[in-house]
Amino acid sequence: MNRQVLTVGGEGAYPTIGAALAQAQPGATISVHSGRYEENLVVDRMVSLVAEGDVEIVAREGSVLVANAEAVQLRGFTLTGQDDKLVAVDVVRGEAALDGCRVTGASWATLLARLQGSLALRGCAVTSTAGAGIVVASASQSTIEDTEISGTASSGVVVAEVGSVVLRRCAVRQPKGNGVCVNGEAVAVVEQCEITGAEKPAMVVEQQGRATITGLTVRDSANVDLYLTSEGRVSVVDSRFLSAPMQAVHVAASAAPMLRECVFAGAERNAVQVTGNASPRFVDCTFEDSPVTILADGEATPNFERATVRGATQTGVLVTGAATVRIAGLRLAGHGIVLSGQSRLDVMDASVETGRGAAFEVTESSWLTGTDLHVRGTGFRITGTAELQDCEIADEVVVAPGATLTASRCRVRDGISADDGANVTLTECEGDGATSAEPEALPPAEPSVSEASGEVLDGPLGELESLVGLAGVKKEVTGLINLIRMSQMRERMGLPMPPMSRHLVFAGPPGTGKTTVARLYGTVLAELGILSKGHMVEVARQDLVGQYIGSTAIKTTEVVEKAIGGVLFIDEAYTLSAGSGGSGPDFGQEAIDALMKIMEDQRDSLVVIVAGYSEQMDVFLESNPGLASRFTRTIEFPNYSVDELVTITLGLTRKHYYELTDDAMTALREYFERVPKNSTFGNGRVARKLFEAMVNNQASRLALQPPSKDSELNRLTAEDLRAELANLPAAAQAAVSVGTDPAAAVGAADSVHRLRELVGQKTVREHAERLLVRLGGLKHGRQPLGQEANVVLSGERGSGRAEFARLYARGLAELGLVGVGQLVRRSVAEDLMPRWPGQAEHLVRTALDDASGGVLVLDLDGDWESTVHTSGHEVLEALAEAVGRRPADPVVVLTGEPRRVRTLAGLVPSLRDRFPAVWELGEYTVDELGEIAVRLLVRGGHEVPDDVRDALAHELAAAPERTVHAAHELARTLSATAASRTLAAADLRGVRPPDVEPLALGQGLASVG
Repeated sequence: MNRQVLTVGGEGAYPTIGAALAQAQPGATISVHSGRYEENLVVDRMVSLVAEGDVEIVAREGSVLVANAEAVQLRGFTLTGQDDKLVAVDVVRGEAALDGCRVTGASWATLLARLQGSLALRGCAVTSTAGAGIVVASASQSTIEDTEISGTASSGVVVAEVGSVVLRRCAVRQPKGNGVCVNGEAVAVVEQCEITGAEKPAMVVEQQGRATITGLTVRDSANVDLYLTSEGRVSVVDSRFLSAPMQAVHVAASAAPMLRECVFAGAERNAVQVTGNASPRFVDCTFEDSPVTILADGEATPNFERATVRGATQTGVLVTGAATVRIAGLRLAGHGIVLSGQSRLDVMDASVETGRGAAFEVTESSWLTGTDLHVRGTGFRITGTAELQDCEIADEVVVAPGATLTASRCRVRDGISADDGANVTLTECEGDGATSAEPEALPPAEPSVSEASGEVLDGPLGELESLVGLAGVKKEVTGLINLIRMSQMRERMGLPMPPMSRHLVFAGPPGTGKTTVARLYGTVLAELGILSKGHMVEVARQDLVGQYIGSTAIKTTEVVEKAIGGVLFIDEAYTLSAGSGGSGPDFGQEAIDALMKIMEDQRDSLVVIVAGYSEQMDVFLESNPGLASRFTRTIEFPNYSVDELVTITLGLTRKHYYELTDDAMTALREYFERVPKNSTFGNGRVARKLFEAMVNNQASRLALQPPSKDSELNRLTAEDLRAELANLPAAAQAAVSVGTDPAAAVGAADSVHRLRELVGQKTVREHAERLLVRLGGLKHGRQPLGQEANVVLSGERGSGRAEFARLYARGLAELGLVGVGQLVRRSVAEDLMPRWPGQAEHLVRTALDDASGGVLVLDLDGDWESTVHTSGHEVLEALAEAVGRRPADPVVVLTGEPRRVRTLAGLVPSLRDRFPAVWELGEYTVDELGEIAVRLLVRGGHEVPDDVRDALAHELAAAPERTVHAAHELARTLSATAASRTLAAADLRGVRPPDVEPLALGQGLASVG
């Protein structure tokens, strides 16, 4: 059926639009020729009106358009309402869609959506000489896109009563009232809009109104930029509020909005005022260039997370009245913080640098609680109450008569000056006049997962927490799960998802619970809806690798398909990239390639966890360029401690209704203290085998001496452990704690033994060991690590930087100097380069958050500019600031080529303060490279005679570069082409064709030795 088309204007056409409407059928199109039409349109059926040329519809009295139909569309019209009482466009039912229209009104509003009506404006211009531009009071959602509302006599957009509107890419210019006002029980979504020159508060959400605001820019207001008093849900994200003559944002009444990644700048009074009973939350926001940047008064309870405050001309943060403010993560430069009245401020992880005036003034009956503060300025002035913990203060702390100061583990450079009548209590503090004879307090225990999250856990997370030991693993897995939860919340709010890989590397010795944690991880992901099933499929090399060409890809695909919707757990994954050490082809690499393709194809329905020994897993990740990019998070599973092994064994005895006598407990502890804990130590498996042996020994003992009581059947004694103890080395030394003897603990650490066994680079190995001892000394003295643990590791590509960084990180974890044994690798060029101004700080913070509690290895190599005013320079400045704000959380290791490292240190001098240790890897000798190649071949199962060793050294001497990577590539190539387990010099002929220059080997990072 053909759609009806009617024409208005011109020969043979309808004379008026109203006449055409009267004859139009539902669904008709009315084409209006150029001209001025004075009439009132009432549309009661679904039609489309299209302007052919310049068409103006004018209503001297009444509305220009009343829409009372399922849908009406106008395209390209100029609508002018001259009635001073009725709106120009009145939509009472259905949707009125205006595309490319200009609408002018002379009454209290130009466009009105009410009852069951809604507006859909695209590319329009709206103005009003007597009232508001657009008023939405209907619960049917209106959508206004790419539209300019300008010169209105009152507010630009009003969303009232139960109205609902979406504003996208709109501009409100020079309104005499508010730019956008949301009140009643209305709902507004504001995206990428701009409000300029509003004479009253520019963006207002009040009463019970709700709003989700993203990408809003407000500038040149005559009043307040953002005014929030609503009790409804309000979120403001990635928005800028600039140059307000009063306040950039005013939060009052009982409002509790969320403001994230916003900038409040140039306000002539306050960047932020929080008053009344308001409890807003500010996350990752910047407040700058105002006399009093942040003001909290009344009974307000605002929360600030990772706030940047700078450029205040009077006071950076003023807390007064009965306000209670919490700040977690503060970078303040300029004027300091003042507390007065009965206010309270809890601030942690703060860097405060002031030029003049006190950094903190605690006056009257106010109360300050400060944790992990780094203060440079003119110190503290306390006439109220202050509690300080783990703080570094580069000036004097003055305590007035009647004031109270309680400080623990603080370092005050110029000491504490306490007047007569001051109450001062110091514990483990340093500085001139800041010593204390207080007894040392025990260090706080590591919080459990439930304590850290503040909730009682059940289900898979509860089972994870119930596992013995693994505190770092629990923290890392729980943190990743929380990150996934937060990403889901952001997605529901329409916010961009942070970059995140759910695939994991579980590195560590056997028997440490890797399989159990992988199973629980899959179950949690299923509960969160990330995976459809959450089951786990455990495989090893033999399950993936075939025996003939082409069979591996088929076999791998079949196995992976069983894991779709769940977790694929590959144990000893490094065997896929290792040479067989004998003759014949090795199809492990084919399995890796097939796995990479399936991971990409099924990235939303499959999680892969690869597990194995730490050192071998690093080699595995280097075997394929795509592996490192897909597995960006490594969780280290350390050996169980003696206490944890005893607890595991006790659990087994209780599970099987046995009990241990006192002498059995003593023997059990002795066993675990003496048993050798090398790289293949079985941990939980050893505990289980020991329990089984005890049960067998008890059975043999009772068979020879029948029990006199039934209870003896359930009792295990020291006699049942005698045989196992007799098989242990007699002189094994008990583990040494870094908290009691740092040097001995470092010397006994497995990671340090591995470090000592590396080939070459003696100076760097000694530097690393000495630094671990120094850090252990800080822990022994219960002092913070600060920036002391951060390292710059420079060396040419392929010189073994990754291996040194890995062993250093492992040493920090093994010695308990970092909370979590995770190692996260990032690249400046690939992961931190911003796409827009200001993004660098967010990317750097995300990288540090990913590695929190562990070690972040940051690669400086790559093709990126680092000169002043470039994106690279922005990254370096953001890195220096972020590392300074959160010392040792994580420890950061920078790796790069020497020339790049020297250049960057000169461009950003503060990096030198953040990274006091610089280790430079030198060139390897030919003999050292030959030994590295031989070690790799032996590890693959080959026997290497002396003549082959000489031939390898000769080949490496002729290579264009002398790097560890070159030695590894030569060894791997030789292993792949060798005809037997025992190598012969003739096998080297297969490495390169005859009469060709020695093999040119590429660059890259590799393990050393």
